[in-house]
Amino acid sequence: MSEYFENILPQDHFNWLYKLDSQGLYWVWVYLNFNPICTKGFRPSSLPIEKGYVETHEAIIPLIINTFDNSHGTLFVDKQNYLEELKIQYSKFLSSERSLNWLKPNDTELLGWVWNYICKRSLEFNFLAPITSKDYYWAINAVISNWQLLLRNQSKLYIERPTIRFRLRESIHLPTAKELIDGLNNSYKQKKHRMKSISSPGLTKANQKKLTNYAKEQNTTEKKALNEIVKTMLD
Repeated sequence: MSEYFENILPQDHFNWLYKLDSQGLYWVWVYLNFNPICTKGFRPSSLPIEKGYVETHEAIIPLIINTFDNSHGTLFVDKQNYLEELKIQYSKFLSSERSLNWLKPNDTELLGWVWNYICKRSLEFNFLAPITSKDYYWAINAVISNWQLLLRNQSKLYIERPTIRFRLRESIHLPTAKELIDGLNNSYKQKKHRMKSISSPGLTKANQKKLTNYAKEQNTTEKKALNEIVKTMLD
């Protein structure tokens, strides 16, 4: 038991986390799960079992610290080195461009569509359970930006913990990061084209623009917005 506690990093090693924004916290959490710290050896059974998933960004920091603490069998210096490499990779993420520039943090319907697209074609994330549209947005960006780590470690991750934090779909070949992004972009273009093809008939360009802006303000689709307008006017 003494070896376990000797290798726990002091709290000040994690002070930098409290300076990160929500997107940064999601990125770190996904990085930890796609590129896990080596875990082997003894862990005191008296320690409480922490939940391994996040629903909102507020819950992430305690889980990050718990992940480091519970990486039993990993030496203190190895945890330090891992943490330093994580910081380096995070700084690279900060200077990178977002892959899906059409994705907005308040577009609930589109965010749900993107999340389902990723999960159905690749894996189920048991370590992520976003609730709000913004949490979905941060989670999606974090998953896509760390995708190469998932590809590199997928066999190890599936063997070591298939039911704890995520489950790879065995029958599906994981796409590369480029294939995933290209697939999302192409599918979004098709989706957008279909939406335009069934857009409100008979509206002038000016009124169509007003409807589009109204739908965005109400965080809904144009079809739903038009139904609301008609219902309000005729009821």
